[in-house]
Amino acid sequence: MKFIMYDLIMEKEHLNENRYRKVVAILRVMGCCSIIGGIVLIILGTVVFKVPHGPWTRPNFGFLVPGVFITMAGLGMLLFSFQRKMMAFQMQTARPVVSEGFTHASKHQGWSNIASQFKTMTPAEQKKCIETELGKAKDLRDKNLISDDEYQAMRKKILELN
Repeated sequence: MKFIMYDLIMEKEHLNENRYRKVVAILRVMGCCSIIGGIVLIILGTVVFKVPHGPWTRPNFGFLVPGVFITMAGLGMLLFSFQRKMMAFQMQTARPVVSEGFTHASKHQGWSNIASQFKTMTPAEQKKCIETELGKAKDLRDKNLISDDEYQAMRKKILELN
């Protein structure tokens, strides 16, 4: 259990799935317990109470400061344990941007750069460029990142270069 973070950070790709799930489950439990314990310490550190037949007490920084650190550590463990799920969610929801600017080509500056560079290329380079760009457009359509109408518009613009 002492090498949990090491396993996740250094050997993540070498862990089998069952070991990874076990380590992540332990991290989540430790994170939740740390957050709860830290919150309890913060509450104990900030509560002002009256001692019988005595003055009111001040906040106790002996509980407050460790409570803040333990809560932050627990939050870090919890977020780290959900790293794979957050990345999977991001990959599902994010729409990749093509650096060449062919997704909605007229809205991106990359299209004008390629069009201007195209004029200075040799015929062999022009043919290779067109094949490459058509391949990129086809890949986007095959991955369902663009519709067929967008693909046809991109294809038309690419072929107009020639």
